[in-house]
Amino acid sequence: MGDRPIVRTTGAPIRIRVRGAMAELHGLDPGKVLPHCLSFKHPEARHSRAYREGDWDGMVSLFSGRAFPAGLSQRVIDWLVQHDLRVELVELRNREPIDLSRLTPTYMVDPTKPGFELREYQLGGARAMLENVRGIAKAPTGSGKTETMAIVARYFWEELGWRTLVIEPKLGVAIQTARRFALYYGSDVAVGLFAGGHRDIGPVIVATAQTMLGFKPRTRKGSKRAVGRIVQADPLLRDVVRQYEVLIFDECHRTSSETWFDLAMQSGARRRFGLSATPIIDEDLRDARLIGATGPVIFSVPTSDLIAQGYAARPKIVMVMHENASGPELPVRFETFVRNGVRLQRRVTVPYAEAYEKAIVQNDTHNRAVIRAVAWLVEKKRQVIVLCRRKSHFLRLAELLEEAGIEFAAVWGATDVSDRDHAKRAFAQRRIPVALATTIWDEGEDIPSVEAIVLAEGVKVSTNSRQRVGRGMRPDSEDCWVVDFVPTGHPTLIEHAYRRALAYESEGYEVRVLDTWPAVGEQESGELLPFLSWDTGV
Repeated sequence: MGDRPIVRTTGAPIRIRVRGAMAELHGLDPGKVLPHCLSFKHPEARHSRAYREGDWDGMVSLFSGRAFPAGLSQRVIDWLVQHDLRVELVELRNREPIDLSRLTPTYMVDPTKPGFELREYQLGGARAMLENVRGIAKAPTGSGKTETMAIVARYFWEELGWRTLVIEPKLGVAIQTARRFALYYGSDVAVGLFAGGHRDIGPVIVATAQTMLGFKPRTRKGSKRAVGRIVQADPLLRDVVRQYEVLIFDECHRTSSETWFDLAMQSGARRRFGLSATPIIDEDLRDARLIGATGPVIFSVPTSDLIAQGYAARPKIVMVMHENASGPELPVRFETFVRNGVRLQRRVTVPYAEAYEKAIVQNDTHNRAVIRAVAWLVEKKRQVIVLCRRKSHFLRLAELLEEAGIEFAAVWGATDVSDRDHAKRAFAQRRIPVALATTIWDEGEDIPSVEAIVLAEGVKVSTNSRQRVGRGMRPDSEDCWVVDFVPTGHPTLIEHAYRRALAYESEGYEVRVLDTWPAVGEQESGELLPFLSWDTGV
């Protein structure tokens, strides 16, 4: 395919015509262009039977005929320019100018209601979103992305009469965002909520992705009696998706998933944006889906800038890597195989899923080390959150916290929203020193007063690890102490720790590896963790 010439289909200029979510290539045979720049290797292809048996090449195409996601227009343009072809970009529905003269640092200040003065980077992020048709605003956790969204949604409504749909990843975050918007807007702009059974309409609607997926027919999942039944589209959801002029994805790194991507592609919005602390992670297919749905990064504020200006706490990360905190190496076996007539042996470890269960969830050497770190942090008067993933791990850690006599609140997926709010208030008011949570607190949740984080298990996705550290970056204290336990009993778990360390360092966080840990029942000599002597180097 790469050797065939690029053939002009007409004498007309080469144009990319953009209408809403989609773009089309005209003036060239798309089959000679789009496969080169919009086909990506699926990162999990090797696990597919079709791939292993040669029935699939592992490639995923983000185009159909001449059509492709509008956010990838620049990628197509760059490819054409590299081949000495000139191309014109035509935005068919996005010519409305917007007057930005009222967008000043005091835009959200009103003596009759709670408000705030825009920080320089918030003003820059809002301006970038109002000036562009699509794009991503990249800003660290705790930098005030909710406030930036509130500014943009209000400004579009006041200047152009455009309505905004804000998509949140979780119910608790959606409720939190809607409440904050309503607080800032007062009676000026009605804020609707589509989440948790709510269907409240307003010029600005905050919704969960899960709720909004009802905008089109879908096949029911669940009980055997219900499986396979078609659930009809909700006409109200369909109208909002198709008719609201502005679409904003909070935590937009999730837009690379099939469901979020589909929602973005079906939206009739004239403007579409994303906000995230961790949008681009250098995985070709994932990043292309994200950019296709929301556009490229149009604004970015470095974490280091916010820390230097006092708008974010300074993370200090200790990665504990010692067998006393991890337990012995998991069993291995040796397989014999023949290569070129020579009999050889290779070392075979247990599968990753089994390793995760045995080295982390069921491993009380690891779990008791986690509790020991929590107890030490509480002794140092730090407000601590402990994060894990699986329910079984969550329950075991809760048992060990109780056994250690540590007062804590426990929050997981089945916890009622009111109980979650109560736990957050008690933690923020320092009435309890520890909060144990699953992934529901990984991202988006506004949790005040976090001074220390204990990562009770090692996630393999660098996006998640940076989001988790972000829980403690709100400027409630000068620094945030983070303890990341590295299970040393399996090579894949160690590899994941290495990826996390690279992710931390890429954000400018300070990272130290602790290669000592007292055995169970052994008293530590000196301080258990090096935070108190961090800046002295002792």
